[in-house]
This record gives sequence, structure tokens and C-alpha cells, in this order.
Amino acid sequence: MDSTSPTHDPRTALHSRAHGCTTSSIGADPIEEMQLARLASTVLSKSLADIDALSEANPHLVWEWIQAFAVKKREADAAAQLWSSAIACLATSGTRQVRRTAAE
Repeated sequence: MDSTSPTHDPRTALHSRAHGCTTSSIGADPIEEMQLARLASTVLSKSLADIDALSEANPHLVWEWIQAFAVKKREADAAAQLWSSAIACLATSGTRQVRRTAAE
């Protein structure tokens, strides 16, 4: 397989996610997760002119990326809420002594 093969293209993984195969429904694939994170970093490193040109040339691809990033954001928000709730639960329960001892 050469480097131009579609299997080396991070957009391939995004395409499957954009059509209902999210990581939450099929289990997280570390390679796809890494590719998505790299794609997000790459997008952030581009100029607005580059992003505009890409959007104009291939709006469907950009929309797929937006959908994939939105899925990751919802997953991250849910995870953050879990941790925040657990912290709040622990912080409001028990005695002061337990919290004071833990803080020390």
C-alpha cells in the first residue's frame, strides 16, 4: 500500500463516524482517536484563508470534520461532568476532618 491509499487518509475514519459509526457506538479505536486529534491540531494551525479555501473546495468534508469534532466535544463534556459530579459528591460528604486530612 502506498501513502496515497485511502486507508492512510484520516478522513476515512471521519467519514465512517459522520455516518453514524461514532466511537461511542463501536468502541474507541486508538488510531482513529489519534488521527482525529492530529486533524484538529492541523486545522488549528491553518490560516483562515486556508480553511476558507478548503470549505469552498470541499464543503462536505469540512462538515464531516465539524460533526466528528462535535462528537468528541460532547464526549469530553460528559466526562468532565462525571468528574465534576464525583468531586462535588466527595467534597460535600463526610466530616470536615476527613476533608482536612485529605487536603494535607
